[in-house]
Amino acid sequence: MLNGCLPLHKIKLDLAVALAIVSLHKPSRERANTMITESKLILPKFDNEGNDLSQQIAHVEDAILQQFGGYNVAESKGAWRNDEGKVYRDECLTYTIAAEWSLLDNCIWMRQIASYACAIMQQECIYMCLDGQVEFVESYVK
Repeated sequence: MLNGCLPLHKIKLDLAVALAIVSLHKPSRERANTMITESKLILPKFDNEGNDLSQQIAHVEDAILQQFGGYNVAESKGAWRNDEGKVYRDECLTYTIAAEWSLLDNCIWMRQIASYACAIMQQECIYMCLDGQVEFVESYVK
């Protein structure tokens, strides 16, 4: 367990199961003795063919708002190299989400949102930093 969250390869849940788990417990901002920390999600503004992803981004933002109640977003740039050596340069949006990441349901939700983003944006993976632990989350839809 990493900082209260199970690694992604140890969790094999679909969205319906995640929804059922989360419906059992919704974290309260007023709870005493909670440790709220930041996690990040980086989304590309355009796909690899240059198509605008703003509609897909709006759906991901709605999911973050619904589950976590808010986020902060900043424009960013990044680059990555594929296995064949081709370099891709991206204009991105970096989302910062504050939550109590020691709660397993928050970790599950963040991974589900990242996987959902990957699917609807048709990406190979999405960069997620969950309470300091970096993961490259793939789509749950293959």
